[in-house]
Amino acid sequence: MSGTIFWHEILALLSGINRDGFPLYPNNSSLMKLFQSLTHLLNSVIRFGCRHPRQLFLVDGAGAFLSALMLGVVLIRLESYFGIPPRMLLILAAFPVLFVVYDLCCVMFHPRSPGLFLRIIGFANLCYVFICFFLIIDHSGSILRPGWIYLVSEMLIVAAIGFGELCVSWQLATGPRGGERHP
Repeated sequence: MSGTIFWHEILALLSGINRDGFPLYPNNSSLMKLFQSLTHLLNSVIRFGCRHPRQLFLVDGAGAFLSALMLGVVLIRLESYFGIPPRMLLILAAFPVLFVVYDLCCVMFHPRSPGLFLRIIGFANLCYVFICFFLIIDHSGSILRPGWIYLVSEMLIVAAIGFGELCVSWQLATGPRGGERHP
């Protein structure tokens, strides 16, 4: 698959319009709904994380566990349907496994300043998104449409959660007045 077709596939998934100009999805405003859903997810993560910063590690760990399970077990068995090479899936599954361990350690050891640890996992989630993106580019010729949908969806969700964790860590660091630091 050439680079032009690759980018066309991404634009088609995001815009909801296929190569012939017909909607991929029944509702033509799919891109707007996608952005609204991601914005809602990001706001939910921020609100929840500001109220319960330590429990945000549980939420992140549960999502990472689900990702590891899907990538490392389910999608490998369905390679012919998704078209994602098993080696790529195992590479991608290794990151969520590490995130689960990190999140569980943060939950068990109750860090004094959860903001710093949220910043670390937030950056780690965003790094995972970039690695996933580059692996998609590298294997774009073999990934089928259901694989594209799964991987792009996971990247968008993980990016929203990562940005949410970074926002929460920043709010915890700056305090309620916006400039004061917590002791």
